[in-house]
Amino acid sequence: MLQEIISNETIKVHANVENWKEAIRECGNLLLQKGFIKEKYIDEMINSIEKYGPYVVIDKGIAIIHARPEDGSNDLGLAMLTLNEPIYFGNKENDPVRLVISFSSLDSVSHLNTLTELIVLITNKNRVEKIISADSSKEVMKLLAERE
Repeated sequence: MLQEIISNETIKVHANVENWKEAIRECGNLLLQKGFIKEKYIDEMINSIEKYGPYVVIDKGIAIIHARPEDGSNDLGLAMLTLNEPIYFGNKENDPVRLVISFSSLDSVSHLNTLTELIVLITNKNRVEKIISADSSKEVMKLLAERE
């Protein structure tokens, strides 16, 4: 369950960022502050996009960013960042982005389980819109706990 690996402290609503790198740093810092990752994990998330392109923008307005466990993951964690103003990653089909999600995992099983749950979440467009519009991290937590 996503709400088991995310907390009020790893959700930031209505953030102001200038570009995709700043968005990744902001979202990654939420994981870093809770000890889920090391600083180099954030750098690796950015390096991955610089190397492979904006593949992380997986649906309209949504980017899911992560690195490999060996790139500085300490524990399973999830962070969300909603943006006041959308930003561009360079993905023609799915830009601009209004919701940035980053996660860390310790192995391929937890990695795939987290990705699967995130895919289920983002296919619920109504819930995603409510998350993007939420005015607090507590509101986002309630939305993540909903069953539909």
